[in-house]
Amino acid sequence: VLDLSANMIGDTTMFELEKACLDHPKLRVVNLEGNLITDQGSYSLSKVSRQFRSLNVSHNKIGAPGIAALLASSGEKNCRLESFEFLRTWHGPQ
Repeated sequence: VLDLSANMIGDTTMFELEKACLDHPKLRVVNLEGNLITDQGSYSLSKVSRQFRSLNVSHNKIGAPGIAALLASSGEKNCRLESFEFLRTWHGPQ
């Protein structure tokens, strides 16, 4: 279990998290709720999200393209994702 909720994590950190997840393939539960992740960060996350059983990206700044990338990866072969939470992810134009 990796709980990084409400840590002001942005897209740059998501690139590092992608690398770390590749080194830890047994990671199953990831909570990224309440951070600053956008579509760009979700693209990095989509590359490794198929290894998770549970992923929470609620309350981030991810728009429709980022959610679509995450959902597309969940349909890939060998995907283990059973729970995907993305409540209130789009903040719209500021």
